[in-house]
Amino acid sequence: MAKALKMDDKGIKESLEEGAQSMRLNYYPPCPQPELVIGLNPHSDGGGLTILLQVNEMKGLQIRKDGLWIPV
Repeated sequence: MAKALKMDDKGIKESLEEGAQSMRLNYYPPCPQPELVIGLNPHSDGGGLTILLQVNEMKGLQIRKDGLWIPV
């Protein structure tokens, strides 16, 4: 994974060395009134890898780059 991301593998090894694994699946159906949605506070996923399967045209996940939130 580090090689594919062109990163130093030492950092990834250190962050994942405990070997704990978990998986969480979330499904967020389209909201009929999105203007009324509060949403979640900005946060970081605690895991080493996040995989997103977007099955509709709703844009909810964002990444922060150079201080700006960009829809994924």
